[in-house]
Amino acid sequence: MHPRPESVVRITFDEANERELIRHRVTPGEVIEVFDNDPLWRTNRRDRAGNRQAIGRTYGGRLLTVVAIWDASTRVLRPITAWEASPAERTSYVNSGRV
Repeated sequence: MHPRPESVVRITFDEANERELIRHRVTPGEVIEVFDNDPLWRTNRRDRAGNRQAIGRTYGGRLLTVVAIWDASTRVLRPITAWEASPAERTSYVNSGRV
């Protein structure tokens, strides 16, 4: 399974995932910005809720980690949480050449 979601048709937000984003001081708009800015995609850990992780920058320069559920059959990407990238996540992003 390739970590980068291909051919995303829709990104879905609902009250539950928006509330989780707000808890981490991240807006749905910032999540969209991360997705628009060529993030580093990787497979999320098996024991976690989401199956994809995106590490990337917002238009304002914040480096965020976004966890999402990617459904390849419907081509829907559902962000479930996000946070300021940790030092290890920042290193992975920088080492990917996306600075």
